[in-house]
Amino acid sequence: MQVRVTNLPEETTDADLRDLFSTVGRVQRIYLAKDKQTMRSKGFAFVTYDRRDDAEKVHILFLSLSLSFGITKTRNSDVSQTILFLTRQ
Repeated sequence: MQVRVTNLPEETTDADLRDLFSTVGRVQRIYLAKDKQTMRSKGFAFVTYDRRDDAEKVHILFLSLSLSFGITKTRNSDVSQTILFLTRQ
């Protein structure tokens, strides 16, 4: 199952995402969209988990970060994707 994360800072790295999201479960793949010239984050990423229930637990992790981030969770009509919008408060 895939989790889409948006509104990431330009400074975000693949390692940052792996460190954060692997606390929930085994991450199969991380795709961080990057500008081809600067190689900085374009502000969104896709995190794919081996197990669906791990991906579904992601929002619990972000609720614990609610002091630093405003979280909006939506579910795509395709139930295989959860979208998280992160905004600094």
